[in-house]
Amino acid sequence: DFANLQSYAYFGQLNIPVFGPGNAMPLFEAFDIELGYRIDKYDNSEDFIKTPKIGVNWTLGNGFTARGSWGESFRNPSFGQTSESSGSRAIFTAGGDAAEFKTDCAAIGNLSTTTVARPGSLTAILNPTCSTAPALARPGGITIEGGSGLGDFMRGITLRNYVDANGKTVTGQGKGLGPESATQWVAGFNWTPESGWFQGLTIDVSRFHIKIDDSITNDSSGAGANDPLSRGRFIPIPDATKPITDPANASFLAIINALIATGNSTFIPDDLDGGTPGVAGDDVKFLHDGANTNLGYVTLDGIDFVSRYDWDMGNWGAWNIGLNAYYEIDATSKGGAGTVEESTYTGQNSGARLHRARARLGWSDGVWSLTGFANYLGHSAPNNNIAIPGCFWQTGFAVGSCYPGSPYFPQPSSIFGNLAPATVLMDVAIRYQTGLDPSNEYLQNLSFDLTINNVLNKRPPIMFRARGRGRDKAAFLPRYDERQRMVSFTITKIW
Repeated sequence: DFANLQSYAYFGQLNIPVFGPGNAMPLFEAFDIELGYRIDKYDNSEDFIKTPKIGVNWTLGNGFTARGSWGESFRNPSFGQTSESSGSRAIFTAGGDAAEFKTDCAAIGNLSTTTVARPGSLTAILNPTCSTAPALARPGGITIEGGSGLGDFMRGITLRNYVDANGKTVTGQGKGLGPESATQWVAGFNWTPESGWFQGLTIDVSRFHIKIDDSITNDSSGAGANDPLSRGRFIPIPDATKPITDPANASFLAIINALIATGNSTFIPDDLDGGTPGVAGDDVKFLHDGANTNLGYVTLDGIDFVSRYDWDMGNWGAWNIGLNAYYEIDATSKGGAGTVEESTYTGQNSGARLHRARARLGWSDGVWSLTGFANYLGHSAPNNNIAIPGCFWQTGFAVGSCYPGSPYFPQPSSIFGNLAPATVLMDVAIRYQTGLDPSNEYLQNLSFDLTINNVLNKRPPIMFRARGRGRDKAAFLPRYDERQRMVSFTITKIW
């Protein structure tokens, strides 16, 4: 089986040179305006996607150019994000073991003594009195993960036909997963002096803002079954007092049968009904939509900085020095309805805004060249998702407390210091070029390049965290290469 997608686009661009060599004047050596417009149509979307843009470049003089642009863009969902098969699954949970699905009113705040469920929550429907009886507090459920194709069955949208409980063939309805749309603006300048003391200098700075609407993600709003903000993630059985096979629950059963028909469910019909209404794990009481959907927005503000200075020292060769850096001003996100905008930085212990910087110092005499690099990576945010057993670090324990020979890392506070420090890694690049000096033409225009990354073989900073989908763990930040020092040697011949 395979998937296909057809699309077509119309686009055009207009460049308007307001000032140029023919009519230049002081402070207006050049002034260009760029206008563009694009229209796209995908066969999995009912709407035309329209993306305009505008840009301005203004050369004031002596190599100084200011620039600015505004535009819109989009990203159509991939096959994996819309699939009902690849990376997608429907999971049956008997008894609601996951804490987020418990309906005993104890999962939020100090509600463990509450006897009435929060109005508007899933618990208010399935367990309104916050009973601790397993049949009510641990209902069975089905969670959809992965591509939106499986979620479409729950949302009243189908990627293919299926037969409902009444024998009626249900066809596709409404719209499935849509594209992400982005609005961005960039303002900056480039200065490359053509004469004077600063000739040989290049500075390029860009300040940007990006906002992505209808972000493709899964809905994680709220804290679970007891939180009204999570209500949109769940579909409860119409009548929880009756078995799933009762006619009153026919529409609910039809969705489950459609999920089984996809072949991507981890359960079989026998899992759904043992014949005893009300027994925990015996009947499915809710569906949890964790598949991809269009939800909320994310924003990103930052500054990109590139600089380099080259100068010639005659018999001492040509030298260069430079610095490139990325500084993140802010990053925010907002999920579903009722959620608030959250910042990665404001009010958070979230790590350095200076994400990376790369400095360089180089020399060349035309035959040999040597360049050294220093790569700075800022400190990370603490990772609070991994609980480190106290026997490894808490007061009162020692070496061997966890198991024979286990290490012990005492901490200066009652919180494990799970934060990776800023780190600097050194690289070196060496090149030798034969040019046209050798008399043998086969030895001419040869280039020998030796590159050593992480020259000092520095280990990545320790950080306990989950990798992938949490199936395995890593003791270091994934942005570092676990292979540490890397050496490569390349020979290039040009004819």
